[in-house]
Amino acid sequence: MDLLLPVILEKLNAELQLKRQLSEYKLLLLISGSIAVVERWLENGRQETPEQIAALIHQFTNHGLVGDSPHCVKAPGDCPLLR
Repeated sequence: MDLLLPVILEKLNAELQLKRQLSEYKLLLLISGSIAVVERWLENGRQETPEQIAALIHQFTNHGLVGDSPHCVKAPGDCPLLR
């Protein structure tokens, strides 16, 4: 058991480090993606309301790009938050 402990600790440490790195990248993706959505919205003449853009960013952030929210099951067009 004494021989396995350093190996186990090394594996755990590597996994925790990877999770930290992925967490940082997720945050960067979330922030840059949200900024890009707002920039495109402004470039397109603000066709949607601010509430619709906020709901869209919320949808992507909390439920992913596939629309697996109970409110947005099939597509953003089906999402009552975006109407």
